[in-house]
Amino acid sequence: MRPPPIGDSIRQGDAPIRTTKEQALATRSRVIDAALTVFCRKGYGATTLEDIAAEAGLTRGAIYWNFKNKQDLYAAMTREYYAKLVDDELISRAESAASPLEALRNYMFNYNHNAVANPRVREFMEMIRYKTEVKSLPPEILEVQQTMDLTMKAEITDLVDACAREGLLRGDYPVSVLAMSVLSYLNGIESTWMFNPEIFPLERDLRLLIDLFLDSLKPPRQGGA
Repeated sequence: MRPPPIGDSIRQGDAPIRTTKEQALATRSRVIDAALTVFCRKGYGATTLEDIAAEAGLTRGAIYWNFKNKQDLYAAMTREYYAKLVDDELISRAESAASPLEALRNYMFNYNHNAVANPRVREFMEMIRYKTEVKSLPPEILEVQQTMDLTMKAEITDLVDACAREGLLRGDYPVSVLAMSVLSYLNGIESTWMFNPEIFPLERDLRLLIDLFLDSLKPPRQGGA
């Protein structure tokens, strides 16, 4: 008997089952959301596909239908969460700015503010930075993480270069050095806050921290004043 096309109803007993693309995407999304929760809770090495299936309320077969193995799931989850929750938000806020310096300020502010405002972003950043044993990761996962870091570095470099070309940042250092200082500063704020969120009121002080740093990169005033 020829199987019905996708979208047609199938009956098992009295329960109709509709195999649709929307259901498949919804299942995949459940798996990815559950994976983030479990990877953040247990770390990459200690997490099993059984753990993720239980968190999602699905069988292991549902995971294998969408992903080859734990490595494939982790890599897909990292790419999708970074694009959806981190990178898209940073770029959209930067592009809406009125000037290159404002674009850089928005990018820097929202990188850390997203983690404060959105618990899923915070879980994602904790998983990447502190719950993943880098030395034991397979090459394909390391490549995904490196691509994520390189993407962010390239975006910051473009923003810094636009500021430098308009004389908004000091010109006595290469753009690459200024961009690396921005990236290092953001990572430092992130690490300090995640380790001590109760005693480091990031939501209150973040704009001041960003402005203080950017002021240090502005060209010196004429006459040294």
